[in-house]
Amino acid sequence: MTLASLPRSPDMAVERDALMGALQYGHQVDQALLDRALGAPFRTTGLEAVREAVAGAPDRTRAGWVTEAVNSVREPYRSLAGELLMTPFPARDEERAVATVADLARRLVLRQLENEKQELLGAVQRVPADSDGGRALRMRLRDIDAERQRLAES
Repeated sequence: MTLASLPRSPDMAVERDALMGALQYGHQVDQALLDRALGAPFRTTGLEAVREAVAGAPDRTRAGWVTEAVNSVREPYRSLAGELLMTPFPARDEERAVATVADLARRLVLRQLENEKQELLGAVQRVPADSDGGRALRMRLRDIDAERQRLAES
């Protein structure tokens, strides 16, 4: 699999760019944010294989972590990981690249929160409103909205 063979979609583009940025600038991005962004499965199969390896890297601030991560990607996706590492990241300079990677990570987290919110909205329909479960679901929905707002403002 290669970058050129990936399906064309907005989700794929965010996932591709986030992984490209994580491989190239991940050592300069807030690790907690990057961990969270890489914590949920990706929708594109080849990129999911690379995400697993990058997310599984024990220390993304250590020299040489990228080589180990790329080498740990399962075949037939290892060459895709190498391509993501070697393709120039679309930013004018390193400062903008790091900011873009952080923004892409936030977008992935926001996508995760939106997916969770949609699942909870479906679940809240099936639970009595005055039950403990209903209250817990509504509290989690409120927390998700607060977290989405905080991420959107950062």
